[in-house]
Amino acid sequence: MKNIISCVTTQYPAYRSVLLYTLSIAFGRGLSIVSLPFIARFMPPSDYARLDVAASIIEISGIFASFALADLLFRFAASAKTDAEQRKVAGGILGVGLVCAALTLVLTQIFLPVLASHLALGVHEHVLRAGLAAAACTGLIELPLAWLRMKDKPGLYLTFIAGRSLAQVCAMLGVLYMGYGPEGVILANAIIETVITVYLVVRQVRSFGVYFSRQMLRHALRYCLPIVGGGLAMFGLGTCDRFFLAGAVNPQTLAHYTLAGKLAFATPLIMQPFSLWWNPRRIALLNEPDGLKQSAVYVGYGMVLLIMAAIFVTVSGTLFIYLFMPTSYHGAIAFLPMLVLLIGMNELCTLLNVGSFAKSHSGEILLINGAGGLVALIGYIFLVPAFTIHGAILATGAGHGTRLLLFVMLSRKTVPITYPLIRFFVILLSAALLLYLRPPVNQIVMQILFLIASLSLVMIAATLSGLVPYFILKNKKILGILKNADR
Repeated sequence: MKNIISCVTTQYPAYRSVLLYTLSIAFGRGLSIVSLPFIARFMPPSDYARLDVAASIIEISGIFASFALADLLFRFAASAKTDAEQRKVAGGILGVGLVCAALTLVLTQIFLPVLASHLALGVHEHVLRAGLAAAACTGLIELPLAWLRMKDKPGLYLTFIAGRSLAQVCAMLGVLYMGYGPEGVILANAIIETVITVYLVVRQVRSFGVYFSRQMLRHALRYCLPIVGGGLAMFGLGTCDRFFLAGAVNPQTLAHYTLAGKLAFATPLIMQPFSLWWNPRRIALLNEPDGLKQSAVYVGYGMVLLIMAAIFVTVSGTLFIYLFMPTSYHGAIAFLPMLVLLIGMNELCTLLNVGSFAKSHSGEILLINGAGGLVALIGYIFLVPAFTIHGAILATGAGHGTRLLLFVMLSRKTVPITYPLIRFFVILLSAALLLYLRPPVNQIVMQILFLIASLSLVMIAATLSGLVPYFILKNKKILGILKNADR
């Protein structure tokens, strides 16, 4: 077995990175999902909904603070010819990050009273100020982590993510156990984010310094500002619906919707090991011989993984709510399949947007995400008052559908990759039919058997259609080791 693993990692070195990134995601977001039953034990649905609305405000601050600096790093540092040039570019981007953090901190503290007066958040103002201040550090945390991804150091990436996640979960459970509620969760997380920011910034400054460059600032404004606008549009396609639903549904129903959304985000959680490895490399691959063909193959892998992830999250998420969450949260089961579909549409856009990100500017990304966000926002305004949560789901679906159509049309004009869309949608529709026919939630054994059978059928269909090749059987060295092991 040791020889087999060694051979696979030698022939396919990406597998080691994917494995470590998988562990990173398990710590980074998996712990937050596992901790949900403990949170529900100490927090009734009304408090859970209150925490989610407050977190939505903090998320806006994080979008501005991060300023798409990780994308800027992948775009300009990765193209530098030497390691010294890469470090200099990274130092200049860190300088831009410090400026963004300072501006975000000042502006959010100034405008918080105005925002709080228009939204019934139910959280003390000083607690929100602390949360917004910590969110201003978001970009300074993501930048050094993006550097590790770009330099393909998944081991160090795993170390940072694991430490951060463990600290956050332990602190959250601790304050809830002591009875501090949503305010305690926000304050504990703010303290941890601040400490981690200081450590990572000091480490990055020691590694390659910090520079305040006008040229890098111009690059950031030209390349990142449209992405930030697109990020705000994506906020409109996701968490923004909470602001419309808060006054349209009761807190318990909003908590059910929020919980289903948290579990639906396990879909990109499963996708992220692939994404963390693939996204920093997909632009560089376009310049290699047969790069377009290779890109189509890798995207095909991602499509299969996306379908399997959606099936797994829908079935296992339903069982998770039924078995581990209090009865007061079981209403979330009804919303889970629809929210998994919305998250899957967003992930599909990410798989198909390489042509837009390959350009020297990101105006097209802003245009596409802005169009999707505008469609969703109009839908929230007109559909939520009439159809409440189902109206929000329809509006979000229309927004993602708009983005998907535009990415396929515009991105392929820049990079004419022939994606296996027909095979993907055939398998997707078949998987949707399977999910529609799944057993009742109280038949636990049948649900588990259904999950295993569904994943197996999707993999067989993907293999027969050519989306997943018989790569192991084609490798004679691995096949020889397997035969010797059998003997």
